[in-house]
Amino acid sequence: MDSLIPASSGLPNLHPALVHFPLALAPAALLFDLLLLFAPRRSWLDRAATALWCLAAGGAFAAVRAGEAARAALAPLAPEVRSLLREHDRLGTNSLWTLAVIAVVRGLLTWRDLRIDVVPRDFLRFVLLAAGAGGLVLLAATADHGGRLVYQHAVAVTPQAAPVTPAAAPPPGETPGAG
Repeated sequence: MDSLIPASSGLPNLHPALVHFPLALAPAALLFDLLLLFAPRRSWLDRAATALWCLAAGGAFAAVRAGEAARAALAPLAPEVRSLLREHDRLGTNSLWTLAVIAVVRGLLTWRDLRIDVVPRDFLRFVLLAAGAGGLVLLAATADHGGRLVYQHAVAVTPQAAPVTPAAAPPPGETPGAG
């Protein structure tokens, strides 16, 4: 999967690019679900929410797969960093499964209600709303762990060369070497 990255991209692997899809799409899907509670006659919200949940689950799948490939390419890590990485992996997998279940059940509900003009406010929709909120909490925890791996432990970060600073210019009106 990482062979898809052009050499000039600056990304060490695809994982950092893909993680943003579920992080952006799942909150949008939950927002559409919330709007649907207040506007049940707008059945397009139901279809849009389902599409967003499916795209979020697909993005999570791609992010998890890219993360697995990225993990395989890592140098040996300190024990506390390995532990944090394992927790990040576990949270990412749980997030993927949560989003996938929501997407499948949401798809079945949308199919069931495809021919009606008013989307019913049944118990299952409230359960999915709560599951979606829980999925967002899982995604946030996963992102937090990933951020700590990168920003606190520099995992998968290519060391940068120290910037070259030009010699200090003399103050205006002064010539170099005079003194």
